[in-house]
Order: sequence, then structure tokens, then C-alpha cells
Amino acid sequence: MATPASPDVSPVAPALPGASATPATSRAPGSLPAFRTQGLPPATPPASNSLVYDVSGQAKGMNYQASGTLDWQHDGQAYQAQMRVSAFMLGSRTQRSAGQLHATGLHPDRFTDISRRERETRFDGEQARIGYTGIAQQDPLQTGAQDRLSIILQLASRFNAQPPAAGQRMSFQVVGASSAEPWDFEVAGQENISVPAGDFTAWHVRRVLRREGDPRLSVWLAPELDHMPVRLILVQPDGDQLEQALRRLP
Repeated sequence: MATPASPDVSPVAPALPGASATPATSRAPGSLPAFRTQGLPPATPPASNSLVYDVSGQAKGMNYQASGTLDWQHDGQAYQAQMRVSAFMLGSRTQRSAGQLHATGLHPDRFTDISRRERETRFDGEQARIGYTGIAQQDPLQTGAQDRLSIILQLASRFNAQPPAAGQRMSFQVVGASSAEPWDFEVAGQENISVPAGDFTAWHVRRVLRREGDPRLSVWLAPELDHMPVRLILVQPDGDQLEQALRRLP
């Protein structure tokens, strides 16, 4: 999820050669290559929604309070998601994910990260490659790959189709603005939590760290909201951290 005014580390340049600028919602249904969905469990995306969060954290040693909005829209065949966090003095950061929906859930076509500048990642299903704005490097596109925004919504989609169990583990290729890496998640269990929007019983899911220096991520997904996130905590290796707590529904 987005954090305000995060440091930029990736260079900028043209998008993936031959990539189309056509919006995801105009893509023909069923055009996903078979390898992108093969062997994946069923998933049922949450209903379209817009959620508002209170955001607090620390960036570069400075404590901040901010507001965040998660906009999630789909028509059953394609989806668009946007997470925007705005903090006074620190600026804003926006992450967008757009792609196709399938019986196995979300399959991103592109991921956009905007803070001081805009960077875009393209998922090329025909070539089974991932390309990054301004970086010659490309990575192999794996089955079930997600970006750093869609992963939360894909977890929700999996849980909508089949309720999780405490101790359950899941693995995904998760793609950012300049790299792709494997992420493992563990279902810690159901917890009763209080956020400004009210009290919820939610599934606590946390990232299982593979090595020292991995960001720590915990998210709480509420069944009564189609497993949309009601709380999220992200802690970076440098000490920067962010907490999002649901403030209100539309």
C-alpha cells in the first residue's frame, strides 16, 4: 500500500515496448494466457467500494498524520484500484492497479506508482515478462503474479471464495515499480479489532519474512466487508512505518 513521499530509487524512461495504453476495462474478456490462471484456487472479488482511512506513521524520522482512500471498481471482467495517501508537509503518494478478473481473481496488466514522479510496471502475458519504466531489466511473469496494491485485494478475493484457516500459508510473486519477488503470507487467525469506523472481527494476515531487511506487513480483512482491509501496518527496514485504520465507509 502507499506511503506518502517515499524515497524514489528507480530511474525513469519509456514504457514497455509495444505496450498498449488501452484502459483495462476495454480488454476483451477471456484473453488471459492459460499459464496466468492454471492451478490457482477460486477467488471472488469484493464488490466495488470506496474506503477512507486514517493514516499515521513515521517517515525520515518525522511523525505524520494523513488521510487515505482506497477506490476499488470492477465490472466482473476488468478492475481498477487506486490507493492514495496524502500527508501535510510530506505530500502524497498514489498507487494504481488495473487488469482483468477471472474465476481465479485479479490478474494485473499494469501497476503505477506516483510520488515525486510516475513509474509504471507492465505485465506482458503474451511474452510472460514484466517490464519497468526506465529499466532495461525484465523479470519472468509467474502464475498468479500480483502487484503491491492488488495483492491485498487478491487475498480478499481468495477469502471470499473460501474462508481461510489459522496457520494457512500462501505464496505470490509480488511486483513493485522496479522488481518482482516472492512473498509468503500466513493467516494468524481471527481477531476482534476496533478502528474509527467501528468494531470488526477480521482475519489477521501477515507477511512471512524470507530474509532480514524485508518489510513487515500485517493486514486485517473483515468478512462483513467482503474481506476488504480495515487495518494495515507496514514497517520498513529503515524504521519508516505506516498504519491505516478504516475511518468510514461510503
